[in-house]
Amino acid sequence: MIKKVLSMCAESSETVSQGGTELTKTTLSYSRTGRSDMGHYLCIANNSVPPSVSKRITLSVRFRVPEVVMSHQMIGVHLGDDVTINCTVTAFPPPVVFWTHRTGKMIISAGRYQVTEMQVKDSPPVVLSTLSIAAVTAVDVTTYTCTAIINNDINRSKSLTVQLNGECCTGGRVLHRGQGAAQGAGCCTGGKV
Repeated sequence: MIKKVLSMCAESSETVSQGGTELTKTTLSYSRTGRSDMGHYLCIANNSVPPSVSKRITLSVRFRVPEVVMSHQMIGVHLGDDVTINCTVTAFPPPVVFWTHRTGKMIISAGRYQVTEMQVKDSPPVVLSTLSIAAVTAVDVTTYTCTAIINNDINRSKSLTVQLNGECCTGGRVLHRGQGAAQGAGCCTGGKV
């Protein structure tokens, strides 16, 4: 995608002679750049003699801190169900994104846990990180944190937390609603989840 020139910029040019040829040097300066200015720009040179020459230029703006957005702040789930939690991170330079359990332990893809990541946009870079938990148990009913870190001369991070709330039923009757393994442990004994 090629962006148009913004009103927050100033253009200056000067003509110089070099070996009998006149060259015009043009400079495009921005007084203030922001995240929304990131993207591709096209510089076109034309001297009335075809063909015109163009060059694509990419403008990258370094973020002070990553922008982290969670799909939900609280998710209700029945024990035994599968759940997916999404975390969207916008940052430049590209971020390192990871998930942690309430205990602070980092979650990696293994067993019932699956962590995936894909870049959904190039400029500015947007990363979608997904934590999927298969067959939720009472131990899984807790908080999960999505953290994004960028190395912008100094490591800077931002985190958001989602609370997973579970309920256990037997014969259509709710036995327990809980937050955390201690409250939910053993609540489904022979009942339908």
